[in-house]
Parts: sequence; structure tokens; C-alpha cells
Amino acid sequence: MIWESQGNRTITEIITSQLQALQDAGLLNNKSLFLIVICSRASQPPHDFALRIFEDLWHSFKIIDVTLVIPYFNTAKTYTNALHSVQVSSTKLFELYTWYPFLASGRCGNVSRVDVIDKWLVENSQGFLKNTNLFPNKISGNAMGCTVKVATRVLPPIIVELAEGSKEKYGGPELNILRCILEKLNLSIE
Repeated sequence: MIWESQGNRTITEIITSQLQALQDAGLLNNKSLFLIVICSRASQPPHDFALRIFEDLWHSFKIIDVTLVIPYFNTAKTYTNALHSVQVSSTKLFELYTWYPFLASGRCGNVSRVDVIDKWLVENSQGFLKNTNLFPNKISGNAMGCTVKVATRVLPPIIVELAEGSKEKYGGPELNILRCILEKLNLSIE
């Protein structure tokens, strides 16, 4: 949960510093499920604000499975501070945002769009509108034509004759593996 009262830093700076502290401690796993609840002023509309946060999380930590909860207030400026405005306005709903890395060709892991996956209605205790999974599957079976970086390495021939005077007459990747196996089994090779 992120509050504005944590100094003069922006919300994205607070989130980044918290995740950096987890990473420095060896506790951050970018394959985990992240739920971030904003309890503070957003300086821009929630949709744009969520997009900026998801971009930062992706570029800094390669985090995909994140749901962001942003309160929507019943004021003229709907993205005002939850803590300071609570006496004069009430929260109508909470919007739950996420992003998908592979929805269309050309997106390929770049955060270019956010989606409202559900809304929690506070009035009359209506709860979730859609009652969807808070952490939907982000990696589909179709990677939409995205490119994959591939590196190759030239290996020596499978079996090579070694220079005279060496302990072994032949070498190569397969023979090296075979020698390791035979050594463990206490066998010799001819």
C-alpha cells in the first residue's frame, strides 16, 4: 500500500524504492503476483497513472503479474488524495488495473495499454462488478509474432584428434561427457 505521507517522493518513486529494497535483500521474485493499492493523490487520471506505474515496473524489474488498485472519488477532480479528501468526499469505487504483454503484434512486452479488469463498488456494498480473477493469465499461447533474441555458439567437432603428447588421444564435447560418466561409474574407456 502506498501513501503520499511517505516524504516528498512521487508514488512511482516510492514503489520503485520498495521493490529495489526487496531486490537488494534477495527477496524479489519478478514472477510473483503483485497487488499494489494506492491510497494517495494521483497527479493525473487513474488510467494514465496506472500506465506510468506499469511501465516503471516492467522496465525496472520485468514485473508482469501486477494488479493496481486505485480509488475513484466523488469529487470534481476524481483523482484527488484519498487521505486528505476523505472528510469532504467519499469513494464511489475502486478500479483494478492490469496490463498484458502479448495482446497484439508490435506490443511484445512493451507497456502500451492498461485495462480495467474489475471495479469494486463501495455504495450499497455491491462489491466487484465482474468478479474476475485478480491475476489473469498474462502469457498466452500466442506470442503475436514477437521477436526472440537468440545467441549461438560454435562448438568444436564432436570428436577431434588431439595433439601428440596429450594425455588423451581424442577429445570433443561428447567424449568429454562420456568420460565424466565413466569416471563416476569407475570405468575406463578404450
